Amino acid sequence: MSDCDKFETEVAKEIRIEKFTLAELEEEEQSLERLRRWHRDLTARDVFGTLEAADATDRLRQCAAACEDHLAEQFEGAVQPSRRPDLLGHHRPQRIRAVPGRR
Repeated sequence: MSDCDKFETEVAKEIRIEKFTLAELEEEEQSLERLRRWHRDLTARDVFGTLEAADATDRLRQCAAACEDHLAEQFEGAVQPSRRPDLLGHHRPQRIRAVPGRR
């Protein structure tokens, strides 16, 4: 399994289990940055412009999109109630949203 596959699998798992913490998001962003560094290094060495380089660029874009999806899910989770019940089977209360233009 490629590093991009592992990254996307990890992000999908975190979204599925609703693990929306700042620490988790920072970890995913660090992993994405590591993939970007590797891509820059490999691209700099690719003097022949191989087809694999274009594939790697596409995969990196997919990883970045997966990370953005995780961020969007985390943001939605902060604004909307959880879809999962707590340990007692109760759903968390909805957060009250401010009405635009009102205090």
